[in-house]
Amino acid sequence: MKRFLVLPILFFLAACNSKAPAPAHTTLPSPAAPVTIAPNLSVLEIEKGVFVVSHEFPIAQANSMVVDISPKDLLIIDAPWTSASTRDLLKWAKDTFGDRKITAINTHSHMDRVAGNDVFLAEGADVYSSDLTIKYVKKSKPTELKSLASRVSDPAIKAEFAKMKIREANHSFPLKEGKTLSFGEKKAEIFYPGHGHTKDNVVVYLPDYKILYGGCFIVGLPKLGYIKEADLKEWPKALDKMSRFDAKWVIPGHGTSYSPDLIEHTKKLVK
Repeated sequence: MKRFLVLPILFFLAACNSKAPAPAHTTLPSPAAPVTIAPNLSVLEIEKGVFVVSHEFPIAQANSMVVDISPKDLLIIDAPWTSASTRDLLKWAKDTFGDRKITAINTHSHMDRVAGNDVFLAEGADVYSSDLTIKYVKKSKPTELKSLASRVSDPAIKAEFAKMKIREANHSFPLKEGKTLSFGEKKAEIFYPGHGHTKDNVVVYLPDYKILYGGCFIVGLPKLGYIKEADLKEWPKALDKMSRFDAKWVIPGHGTSYSPDLIEHTKKLVK
């Protein structure tokens, strides 16, 4: 079944706003329908215990992921756009799975990846990102938050941005070395493919599920989007490294297609 489920302070917003459907892709198993868990926030279970989280937001729709990875652990990759939506996500997770140790991963430093860190850390989570992502978050996030607030008209969202704190991860790893996290018998491999969407972008491979979470390194929309921090020469080379992963699902940072064909789709866009 074909399923259509894709720092300069001015950011990568405008081009990510495209509402056109993503191209047709490889036939995939049909997950159940998305479930709304809070306003503008839904989850879709693509494998048992693996949920793609979609946050519909005025700036751009964005994806994150929740994985019921062990009886004691929840893995969360990236986060919704705001602290409030991240709290909604954690409430759903607790109601669904009970009390778990939370491990979170930031795939790069943009706001639609790191905005939930303050909430994660308040819950005692282990939050991982590369050393370069931590550097970028410390340097530019407060100013970027003000810029984002100026780009939305909804007073409630403006107020939410005004009170948010953007915090860096409490665990780092050398960008080029990546990191493998273990949860009992299951693993999450954080891999640096090279400079693509941003200099600090990483992907996360879950070998037990054959899921490659690409974040914004993988484009899930018909157009490239924000490229001011991209390296269009190195991005195709970095995409070639995805062949090492046996991926049944490939999850982009934006968009509702989760096909492995998104790797080739991204290559075509960046060349």
